[in-house]
Amino acid sequence: MDSLIKAFEKYGYTVGSDTEWNNHPNSYVMIFGEKVKFSIYEGPRLIEKLTIGRTPEEDVSMSPRICAICSVSHKNAVLRAMENALDIKVSPKSYLLRELMHMGEVIESHSLHTFYLKEFLLVR
Repeated sequence: MDSLIKAFEKYGYTVGSDTEWNNHPNSYVMIFGEKVKFSIYEGPRLIEKLTIGRTPEEDVSMSPRICAICSVSHKNAVLRAMENALDIKVSPKSYLLRELMHMGEVIESHSLHTFYLKEFLLVR
């Protein structure tokens, strides 16, 4: 277990036990006997305030900038919100194209996390 703790601390994560619940940093590791809880907190981005008074086109262009990894998801969320608000029905082709783009983004995101984050979890 000590080698696991050292591996996490080496990469800048705070490691605590089940008795250390106060003052959590943004990224931390909690150890409960033989179980490990790994957490990365991402705070709210509060982009909603930036969209007040903007045109729908500007909103759709701004939303992908929330996150570079999941820009398609954010753009799709804004499009779906606007379509729901205006009672617009998209064609099946448009729906499927959006789903395809979203699934491509999921593959990219999972690959990034799998092959990048594994470096943090290696115990030497």
